[in-house]
Order: sequence, then structure tokens, then C-alpha cells
Amino acid sequence: MELIQGQVITWRSLALVVTTLVLVAIFHNVCSLIMYFWWTPRRLRGIMEKQGWKGPKTFHILAGNMHEIMKFRDEELSKDLALRNFDTGSRILPQYVLYSQKYGDKFFYSYGPIFKIVVTDPNLVKEILTNKLYYKESLNIMIKLAFFGKGLFTLNGRNWIERRQIMEPSFHHEALKGMVNTMVKATTLVLDTWEKKIQDAGGSTELEVNNDMGIITSSVISRTTFGNNYKEGQQMFEQMEALVQLLTKAFANPFFFLPGYRFFPTPSNRKISKLIHKNEKILKQIIQIRQEQARVDESFCAKDILDLMMSTNSNNKNKKVIDGTTSQLNIQNLVDECKTLFLAGYATTSSFLTWTMLLLAEYPEWQERARSEIREVCNFNNDIDATKLNQMKIVGMILNEVHRLFPILPQLTRVASKDMQLGDIFVPKGLVLEIPVFHMHHDPKLWGENVMEFDPNRFTNGVSKACQHQQSFIPFSGGPRYCLGQNFSLMESKVVVASVLSRFKLSVSPSYKHCPENLFLHSPKFGVQLIIKKLDT
Repeated sequence: MELIQGQVITWRSLALVVTTLVLVAIFHNVCSLIMYFWWTPRRLRGIMEKQGWKGPKTFHILAGNMHEIMKFRDEELSKDLALRNFDTGSRILPQYVLYSQKYGDKFFYSYGPIFKIVVTDPNLVKEILTNKLYYKESLNIMIKLAFFGKGLFTLNGRNWIERRQIMEPSFHHEALKGMVNTMVKATTLVLDTWEKKIQDAGGSTELEVNNDMGIITSSVISRTTFGNNYKEGQQMFEQMEALVQLLTKAFANPFFFLPGYRFFPTPSNRKISKLIHKNEKILKQIIQIRQEQARVDESFCAKDILDLMMSTNSNNKNKKVIDGTTSQLNIQNLVDECKTLFLAGYATTSSFLTWTMLLLAEYPEWQERARSEIREVCNFNNDIDATKLNQMKIVGMILNEVHRLFPILPQLTRVASKDMQLGDIFVPKGLVLEIPVFHMHHDPKLWGENVMEFDPNRFTNGVSKACQHQQSFIPFSGGPRYCLGQNFSLMESKVVVASVLSRFKLSVSPSYKHCPENLFLHSPKFGVQLIIKKLDT
């Protein structure tokens, strides 16, 4: 009897301990949710209001000011827009147009539960981008898992410094020179289909170039990243495109920001999770095959980006970094960097090239000037190499102007890793600072009265002479965290422009409807339809 009573007491004690732990965990999670959704935004708001910053008086505890911003954006998107009207800030950065008109340049708002201030002063922007203590803003966990993992794009602090040291050699200009032929080949495959369609149509045809620019850039990044494994890479990129579509829809849901939302068994979440795991499996198989090839044959060299990353990684095996520790990439790190290349090397360049084709078609005088330069440099025989790409000054001016008018990433964000001073502004730890790139690229005070015109001549003497402040032009970010793929993207863009203009004449189709929008990237809502005609030989 005494033994039974003792067992009962023991079980009761255990149950009490377990219950207490569960209640503590629940209390902790509830407190965390209150801090995240209610207390932190209000604390940051109070600090900034005391310094003269203004913003919306109220915001939804889950959605922040999203409903008001999206309503304003949707109203603007419903209006007709002329192709040469580049004053599209209300569509691309609706929060800036909406709140700067009400509160001036020093304003704040909340996107979901994230409290942000908007900084437009080029000198302050320079300080934000060059100070490593302003970290990249933490991404929503579903976006992070889908596209970046713990890749260079999302890392901060020492982890970012170590990864950057490993990744940089893979994107040096010298390392990229040998990839020009691959870029030309991938572009030519698509342009050959254009030529056949033109022949079948009797001399000219309408094409949706947004899709074709995506085919070219996915082929380029697959071939330059995975070499002989490019078909598997393309399969992965196609699934990444599907992820973009799913996450774009999910992003409009206020519950998207709720911690743990990705575990909700919704149809969308199940599809997203399935695609993430499928992509990871494909990438791990490619990497493991490549590692086995290198193990069996020490002289094996694929001469692609994955090979460059793995070679640099191998060279770092006994190299000391930071505080004397070694830094190497494991398979998951390589997977994460390959996923990062999707957005950096495929999606952004695809959208950028689409806008470039549109503006070349709309401005035939600049199309002809670029074509004349290509004829002079390449002799119209697709004899393109890295040296000749560097000689294309007019093409470079056009690309810069497209980057100015249609920055693919219309805003940048950073978060203060500790309490800091930014000019005369006290920046508390955890405050998110938003840099409205689109606005800065369209500000007449920085670019002159013709800021809303397509005028590549402004870049005749380089970026420093084109605007009042060099930080006014930041299509690839700036400071130590500038886009590592900048040279790759510009090289690929020149290859595509040179290849297209040496074979075809472009004009805008009457069916094209101009509707730029910002869904992760600055892209055309209804695609871009052009009339393509083969050049007379």
C-alpha cells in the first residue's frame, strides 16, 4: 500500500512539473508574440516620434499599414499608364508616395508587424550601406527557406565576412571571362527560335519577350553554375519560379507574418514545403556527384561557378580567417548559395532584360545607336568576348539608364544591430531602415529636371557625373554588401543585347499594356509584347 501511495505521489509530482513547464512555455510564447506584434513596434514608434518623425496614427496588429498601402497601390494599378510615363512610384513604392505626401521625408510606417523608417538623404544612405553594423533585415522564414537558406544574402556579422571571403573569387572579372561563350550559346538557342517563328510568320512576328528573357537567363545561370549538370539545374530553377508565384500570393495574407505560420497545413504551405524539399534534393545530388568526381580525379575541373566555389572552399581548408578559425562550406552551405544564385542570377536579370528590350523597342534612335556600336565592335558576326563587351560604351549607358528607371529591387532595408547614431538621428537596436531606391533614382534634385525622361546620355561621363551624389544610383546596392553578381549580370546583359540587336529589329506591339508592379521584383504585370523583325543582311 505504501509503495502504491508513493508511486501516486511520484506521478502527481511529475504531472505537476510537466504542467508547470507547459504553462511556462505557453506564457513565454504569448509574451514573445505580444513583444513582436505589439510592444516592439510601439516602443520604436515612441522613440522616433520624440525625434520629430511622423507616420500613420494607427496600424493593424498583424498587417500593420499593409491594407492602406495595398488599397492605394491597387487603385493606381487600375489606371491606364502611358509607356513613356516613368512617374510610377505610386505603383512601385506606394508607401513612399502615400506617406511622404502626408508626413514629409521623415516618416515611418509598419509593414506587417515590422516598424520601419524611410531614409532618403544620400549621405545617410551611404553611411547605412557602408556600416557593417547595419545588418540585412531578417527575412520571413518561408522566403528564407525557399530562396536563400543561410546563404550570403541573409548572413550578417562574422558569418557574412567569412562567407564573402569564400565566395568572392568565384565572381572576379577574370573568373567570369571564360563564361562569355556559354552566355552567347544560351542566348543563341533562344534567338534561333525567334528566327524560325519570323520565317513561319512571313517576315515579322509578335513575341512575349518576358518569357524568353527568363528562358535565356535560366539557361545561362544553369550552364554557368552547374556546367554539364545544367539540365538538372534548369529543372530546379523552374520549380523556384513556381515558388515565387506561391509566395507572392501568400505574402498578401496578414497571417504570413505570424510566427509558425509555415507549419499550418494549408494547401499553399504544403505545396511550398514540397517544392523546397524537392529543390534541396536536386542540389544535394548535383553537389555530391561533383564531390565524387573531384575525389576520384584530383585534376577534375568543371570550370563553372559551382566548381569555383568548391575549389575556393577546398583551398580554404587550412586557411585561418577572422580569429584563427578555419572557414569552409559544407553541402548545405553550397545548396544555400546555389539557391541564392537563382534570385540574384536569374530572376533579377530576367526582369531587367525585359525592361531593356522594351525601352530599346520604344526608342528606335537608341536601338540604332547601340546596333551601330555592336556592328563596329563585333562586326555583326556574334564574335563576342569579354574584351569586346568592355568596349560597348553606348550599350553600357543604355543599361545604366534602364537600371535607373526600372531598378529591379526598388527598395533596400537594413536593421540596426545595436543602438547607433545616424547623423543627428538616434537609431535604436532593432529599427528597420528602408532606402527607397526607386525614389532616389527618380528624384529631380539628384538627377535634374529631365529625370522622368529616358536619356542614356546622362551617363556619357560615368555615374559620378550623371547625378549629384554617387549614392543616388544604387541598382546593385552599395558599400561592402554590394551585389557580388554585379559583373556577371552586366556581362550577361551586354551579351543578350548585342546578340539580339545584331539579328533583329524591335518595336512595341499594339497589344502591349504598360503596367509595372513590385512583387519582390520590379516587373511587368502583363509581360512585354514586341514585334520582332529579322534584320536585312
